[in-house]
Amino acid sequence: MNEHPPQDNQPPPEPQRPLNEWPQQPYPQQQYPQQPLPPQQDFPSQPGVPPYPRYPNYQPQPGQYPYQQPPMQQPMTPVPPEQPSPKKKHGPVFWVLLVLGILLVVGMCSGIMNAASHPSTNTTANEQATPTEAPTATPVPTDTPRPTDTPVPTQSPAQVEKAYKALTTSTTVTNLDKDGNGDKGKDVRFTCKISNFVKDDSGNTAGANVDAPDYSSGVVQISFPDGTDLSKLNEGDILTVWGNDGGVFSGQNAFGGTVQEVGVATLYLDDQTTNYQTH
Repeated sequence: MNEHPPQDNQPPPEPQRPLNEWPQQPYPQQQYPQQPLPPQQDFPSQPGVPPYPRYPNYQPQPGQYPYQQPPMQQPMTPVPPEQPSPKKKHGPVFWVLLVLGILLVVGMCSGIMNAASHPSTNTTANEQATPTEAPTATPVPTDTPRPTDTPVPTQSPAQVEKAYKALTTSTTVTNLDKDGNGDKGKDVRFTCKISNFVKDDSGNTAGANVDAPDYSSGVVQISFPDGTDLSKLNEGDILTVWGNDGGVFSGQNAFGGTVQEVGVATLYLDDQTTNYQTH
C-alpha cells in the first residue's frame, strides 16, 4: 500500500525518468517508390553444376559466383642449367691499346695539372692590357768627358835615331862573343872591324863578320840596315854599330864554314874609315 494515497480528483503522477533519457519523438517515415526488379538473367551453367533455379525474385547472395573450372596447367619443361661462358683470352692488341689508353690518361692529367699551375694566356693578356702607370725614369748620370790627350808631335827620323842611340848599352865584340845568349834582346853599341862579307840564301850581300879592332879574340856577325850602300863599305873598315843582340845562331866564317856566332841586327852604323853613315 502506498503511504500517501492519491487525493481525490487528481491524476496519478507520472513515473520519473532518468536524467540521461530523453523523450523519444516519432520521426515521419518517407515513402520511396518501389522500382521494378530487372529481368531474371540466365547464367551459363558449368558441366556438373546445376543451373540456378528460375525464381522471379531470386538473386544470388554477394560473394556467390558461378563455378568456374580452373585452367589446365601445361607441363613444365625442365630448363637446363646455364653453362659458365669460357673466359676470353686477350690478344696483344688489347694490351697495346690498354697501355696506350693509360699513357693518354696520364698525359691528360699532367696537362691539366700544368694548365692549373701556370696562369692562362688570357689572364696574361688581360693583365698586359690593363693600363699601368709608367714609372718615372731615373736620371742616369752622364759620364764626365775625359780630357783628350795632348797630341804628341811626330818626331823626325833624326830625333828617333838620336833617342834610340841614347838608349843603347856600350859593349865590345869580345864580350858579345863570350856572353852568347846572355845579352840576347838587349840594344847594344860597339866598335868593330869588317873581316869579310856574308850573303843570304838569295846570294845577296846581307851582312859581315866583324872582329875587335884591337885584334883581340871574338867574332860576331852583323846585318846591314835596309838601303845600305855597299859600295861605301870595304873589308878592314872600322865601324860603329847600334843594334839589337839576337843571341847565338848558325853562320859562316871567313873560310865559308858554318859556325855558331852571335848575331846583331844593325839599325844604324857609322863607317869611320869612309865617313859613311846609314840613317
